Amino acid sequence: MPFARLRHGIVSLTAILIKDPFLKFHADKWRGLAVFNEAARSSYMLSKVFAPTIPTMNEYSSIAEHFKRKPKLLFRGYANIPSDHEPFDKSKTDWMSDQHFADQRLAGTNPMNLNKITLSGEVGVNWNELKSTLNEKFEWESVVSKALNGMPFDTAIEEGHLYVLHHPYADDLMTMADEVDKDPKRRMWKFMSPIALFASVPSKDSSSEARLLPVAIQMDHEQSSPVYTPNDGDLWTLAKLNVQLTDLEVSQIVEHLSKVHFIAEGLCVSVERQLSYQHPLYVIMRYHCRGVLVANTYGGPVLLADNLKLDSLFPYGYEGANELVAKTAKMFEWGDIKLENNIKRRGVDDTRRLPYYPFRDDGAEIEKAIRLMMTDYVDAYYPRDRDVKRDNEVQDFASEVSDEGRISKVMLRGFPATIDTKEQLVDTFTQIIWLMTGQHASVNYPMLDYITYVPNTPLKLYDSDRIPNTTFGPERLPNRAQAASQASFGVSLATYREDSLFDYGKTLKDGKGRKVVSRYYNYLKDVVDPLLEMRNHKRLVEGHLTYPYMQPRWVPNGIQT
Repeated sequence: MPFARLRHGIVSLTAILIKDPFLKFHADKWRGLAVFNEAARSSYMLSKVFAPTIPTMNEYSSIAEHFKRKPKLLFRGYANIPSDHEPFDKSKTDWMSDQHFADQRLAGTNPMNLNKITLSGEVGVNWNELKSTLNEKFEWESVVSKALNGMPFDTAIEEGHLYVLHHPYADDLMTMADEVDKDPKRRMWKFMSPIALFASVPSKDSSSEARLLPVAIQMDHEQSSPVYTPNDGDLWTLAKLNVQLTDLEVSQIVEHLSKVHFIAEGLCVSVERQLSYQHPLYVIMRYHCRGVLVANTYGGPVLLADNLKLDSLFPYGYEGANELVAKTAKMFEWGDIKLENNIKRRGVDDTRRLPYYPFRDDGAEIEKAIRLMMTDYVDAYYPRDRDVKRDNEVQDFASEVSDEGRISKVMLRGFPATIDTKEQLVDTFTQIIWLMTGQHASVNYPMLDYITYVPNTPLKLYDSDRIPNTTFGPERLPNRAQAASQASFGVSLATYREDSLFDYGKTLKDGKGRKVVSRYYNYLKDVVDPLLEMRNHKRLVEGHLTYPYMQPRWVPNGIQT
């Protein structure tokens, strides 16, 4: 494993959990939910033993609702669904409109990988480099100009109107045999690395804002790959689903498992090893670290081991997943975690071209609250910079995490080997808490709404002898057994919440810390939550997807699934 991991398996970790009530409660709920969802899947399949193998489109919707509702009955208070309580369009009528498709790049399961196309390449993706992977026979410049109401192509790039979604890690990723669907008339598509081009289209009405819309999709990264546009009917639908599939499956291993779960595991193990139980940072970090070791130790093998869940769900299987983890480990740097860095590096900070970007804008409110809390918290315990520098526990923590530290066990590139000032301490722990709260919420919890409904994000696509290759229909989608597994998978990952951000303030024994954390819990509840709810009402009225996942009441303190 290329990431630093806890040296405990399921058996030895369970023995530790039994002795620690603080951790055991979460572990029992986590395992209970996993067992419950698997039982629900088995029960559903038994009840449908005589049903057609391929569901109808309406049945896919019923499957999603069936699995989403089940845990609420048994896990009351821990399995609530934000989209039931917040502004949210739950109709399935626009599930694959171009607007809905574009919005999911900014407010869906992966808001982390859209890049501006530029001529310099200093931010985003350089056009000349991108062009070397694009089909030379397709009239890219003409299609872009038409989408932008006649704007010249060079102007479109210079003025920041063009964006691309492409996962280079997916290029030439393997495809494993389909072990679930044995229908001789259906053939699973190989796993592809599509390239989707988007344009920020100015409104013809000066009172309205620009909207991001898809312009063209190349089906794979090879230049010979076909390209489709909104004029191509069902082929366009299939192209969008190909993007949905790859975007979800790459981001769940890269952005979610590797960059969040595995990084957080190394950080939390070092918190336990280097900070004493009475240390002011330990007493808050225990709440932010609660859950990650259980989720990783119990859940990790399901994703990365042979013949388990991922082999049946994702075309690239466990071998492809392990390859993605290895690629991520080679390239990841600590600075990538910082929200501001991520947004600027991808060139998606322009609010004129992307006025709608819930992950960016709502995430900034959460990150701001974390930074304010950490600033006051550090002020309460460290009057001067030299007090930070003299804290041997903090220095040993940094040294163990950094790849340049004298202890250096986690080997995290870009993490400071020493923490010398209050500002640096605030910045470091702001990023750590953001990683485990807002960042994890953004790549985890949207799955409950977007992958449980299979037609929105099918984890596999098929050719079928029963319909023409140019036609879309249920025959193209995962069969009933796969749909049940996919919905169960989404519910298992994206349902459980044990707490909400900073709600632990009242439990802290020391008055200084209790006062600070409680103040920012109230700030989130009384200021940030109403603000984000108001934004979501506005988004709904304007026909955009809403984003309840970053509302503080739905953001847990840590990685709990």
